Amino acid sequence: MNNALRNFIFTHYWLITLFLLLIALPMTIYTSKDGSLPTNLATVCGATLGLVYFVQKQRIEDIQVFERLFTSFNSRYGAMNENLQRIVAGRPLVDCEPGDVLDDYFNLCAEEYLFYQQGHILQSVWRSW
Repeated sequence: MNNALRNFIFTHYWLITLFLLLIALPMTIYTSKDGSLPTNLATVCGATLGLVYFVQKQRIEDIQVFERLFTSFNSRYGAMNENLQRIVAGRPLVDCEPGDVLDDYFNLCAEEYLFYQQGHILQSVWRSW
């Protein structure tokens, strides 16, 4: 799903749900026949609560995935930071080659970008990186 659309839905899901409910209730009342109104209203209310539950559950799962990714990326960067600083300063590395360190760093950057494109990394975090 598009990141902008995903963020919009997660930010405004209460308004979206209210809007859909305001459309569905009159339609349900108008189209219900022969005593089916209570059943149809229960269906609409159940679907509405299901939508709210689904969005909230998805948000929680997305936050958990983000936390795991963020922690992993930061610890991997922390492990290579000293060698990156040595490369920048022109000092010799211990037990590794500059090319290996840079390959690992660019692979980390590529992973972060992939997860950002998939919407697992918040835009504010991506900008700060």
